[in-house]
Amino acid sequence: MSILDIAKGLPDMVPDLPSVFRGLFLLRTIRSNHKRSIGQVFEQNVAKAPDRPFLKFADDVWTYREANERVNLIASVLDAQGVRSGDTVGVCITNRPEALLAVLATVKLGASAGMINVHQRGDVLDHSQRLLDSKVMLIGAECEEAYQSLPGSSKWCGTVVGVDTAHVLRVADGAAGSRPGAMKDLPWLDDLARQMGGHASTDNPPSTTHVLAKQTAYQVFTSGTTGMPKASKMTHLRWNKAMVAFGLSGARLRSTDTLYCPLPLYHNNALTVALSAVLGAGGCLAIGEKFSAKRFWDEIVHFDATAFIYIGELCRYLLNQPVRPQEREHNLRMIMGNGLRPEIWKEVQERFNIPRVCEFYAASESPVAFVNAFSVDSTAGFTTVPH
Repeated sequence: MSILDIAKGLPDMVPDLPSVFRGLFLLRTIRSNHKRSIGQVFEQNVAKAPDRPFLKFADDVWTYREANERVNLIASVLDAQGVRSGDTVGVCITNRPEALLAVLATVKLGASAGMINVHQRGDVLDHSQRLLDSKVMLIGAECEEAYQSLPGSSKWCGTVVGVDTAHVLRVADGAAGSRPGAMKDLPWLDDLARQMGGHASTDNPPSTTHVLAKQTAYQVFTSGTTGMPKASKMTHLRWNKAMVAFGLSGARLRSTDTLYCPLPLYHNNALTVALSAVLGAGGCLAIGEKFSAKRFWDEIVHFDATAFIYIGELCRYLLNQPVRPQEREHNLRMIMGNGLRPEIWKEVQERFNIPRVCEFYAASESPVAFVNAFSVDSTAGFTTVPH
């Protein structure tokens, strides 16, 4: 990438320079011992614009206030189960709001969310949950079969009561084989709150203000292609740096944007890239149950998405689909992700009417990330880190 390439991309950045400079200031000043966490960033958005849309799923739209109240209720339930700063909460829930709300609740307590791949079974799942050593595990009803595949000696008591052993909280709704409908009521959560004698609170927990940037926010698992899966830790510090690199400087989302994410919530592209970009802008995240090339453009239009996140050959799969009107009749202004090949780059932009591509390169445990902030075709951009 040359100076000329960067110069060509500067005009496109001008409207977003305030957020870029805000991010660069954060990048220069944030330290590991600072009280700066994902939960704090989320609460700042709630305070700033409580009625702004934060989550879209199926036919539901959650405002920042509505989501925060449910997050705080889950945090209250977890706190009652003995979850404290430094503990781990296992999360085995498919792509739906509860998965993300559980992560936000966990990090508000200063604990770490252990994001279990919902496709793991038997010995592999047993290995993962033993690595996490979770104080509590949140199991989606649609993941009950996965839980039952664990060896008998590894199953926890599976009830809300009891404090002498780690235990499972059943997260109902979204049963396997059904498309979840009205999810905002979360009756399972209300039931748990009632079992606590009405002491569950929707107020922000005081613990959020004490969480340090160096603490672990969540753990994601590698694919396990070279042995059993390994847990990779993401600290609040690295997440904040990702928010600057991928969100404020790269994607440059705005508060009016909706980012569509059909990628698994138990992976970094969703939690580290998509979520940080959305919270950095105070925008909205649309959750897809799973990637479907056939339904993709219908969901883009349904959610009125202005951006989406991709990985690997996702864009090639879209190219292989028959041409449809919806693939151009949308409000997309950019896409972000990694793995868009140079040979299809232009075709993707022209066929799908996509003005800007923010390609990046990063890895869970890499100290370097490259971001195509200046919109240079067929590149993964640049980095300010020596390499």
